[in-house]
Amino acid sequence: MTVLCERCGQRPAALQVTEVKDGERREHHLCEPCARQAGALLPTLSLAHILGGLVPLESPEDGGADAIGGPACPECGWTGAQIQHTGQMGCPHCYQVFGRWVDPVVRRIHGSNEHCGKIPSRTGHAVRRQRELSLLRSQLREAVEQEEFERAAELRDRIRAQDGAGEA
Repeated sequence: MTVLCERCGQRPAALQVTEVKDGERREHHLCEPCARQAGALLPTLSLAHILGGLVPLESPEDGGADAIGGPACPECGWTGAQIQHTGQMGCPHCYQVFGRWVDPVVRRIHGSNEHCGKIPSRTGHAVRRQRELSLLRSQLREAVEQEEFERAAELRDRIRAQDGAGEA
């Protein structure tokens, strides 16, 4: 049974707010837009929360950056505790220093630790073509390693066709 927002009566309630006034407890069911209008605090999940809870930066025995005073980035001085707290790296060098702890978390969350953002539809043809060629080449290497030569020949032909299409 879906509970409707008691303020607008149109959208499903996404938030239950409990108000205690003069010892009397009242529950209010609000949709997100009405909750924002009412100034209710909506829960947020930031990268800092994720890293703070998942990144095992407390392992001094293996040279890790413990939250109290482990090794700091030699370039900017940031520590594992600061990364856990803010969810940000201090500088590009931090990725080398702390990457061993952060990479598994990023992979778990995003499925990869390599950025592949959106591509503009009007101007992104070359980028999309390069990505597809890269994927085909990777599949070709895998097919050859697994001795799937018929599949490898098909992939090779697709790569040649795409390379020829880009030169025309």
